Amino acid sequence: MKRVLLLITTTLLVVLVPAGVQIAKATPASRAIHASLKSLVLTKADVTRVYGSGFTGGRGVAQKNTSDKSKCANAKSADEYVISFSKSNGFSVFSNVSAFKDASTVQCELRYGLTLLKQENKIKGYKIHSSSLGGIGDSAYLVTSTIVSGTTHIYATDVIFLKGRYAASVEASGRQSNIKTNDVVGLAHVVEARINNGG
Repeated sequence: MKRVLLLITTTLLVVLVPAGVQIAKATPASRAIHASLKSLVLTKADVTRVYGSGFTGGRGVAQKNTSDKSKCANAKSADEYVISFSKSNGFSVFSNVSAFKDASTVQCELRYGLTLLKQENKIKGYKIHSSSLGGIGDSAYLVTSTIVSGTTHIYATDVIFLKGRYAASVEASGRQSNIKTNDVVGLAHVVEARINNGG
C-alpha cells in the first residue's frame, strides 16, 4: 500500500519533485532553506482541522535538485520541502513547497510536469485528469487520479499552484473515492497565504 501511495505522489508531484533530488547536506545555508520552506508547508494542526485526528508522521524532508530532465533553465537551483501525514487506514495528506530561482523556471517545470502526467495516463491501471483551477496562486491545476493495483483502488486529489518563484502542492490520497476537492483547495489556500506572508 505505501509503495502504491508513493508512486502516486511521485507521479503527481513530478513538477515539484524533479528527478534526481537529494537530501540537502546540513550546512548553514541548507538549514536556512529548511527552516524557510518548512514554515510554508502544512502542519499537523492544519490537516487535523480538516480531516480530524488520528494522523501520524509530520516529519519533513528538505531536498535540493541536483539533476533535472526537464532542461528548464535554472531548474537545478530549486530547493524543496515535503511533509506527509497519514492515518492507519491508508489515508494520507502531502504538502510540498519548492523555491526556484525565478518565476519563469517554475512555469517551465509546470509545463514539463503536465506533459509527464499525460504520459502516465497511458499506463494500464492509471486514470489521471488535470484541469486548470482559478482563484489560487498565479496559476493552478487540479489533478485527480485513480490507480488500480489488483483489487486495490487508490484515489488522489491534488492542487498544484504557482506563486512567484514558488511551486506548491497539496495532495489527499487513500482508498476513499469521496475525497472532497474543496477540502484540498482549502488546505492549498493555507499554504498560499503563508507564501504570501513569508515567501
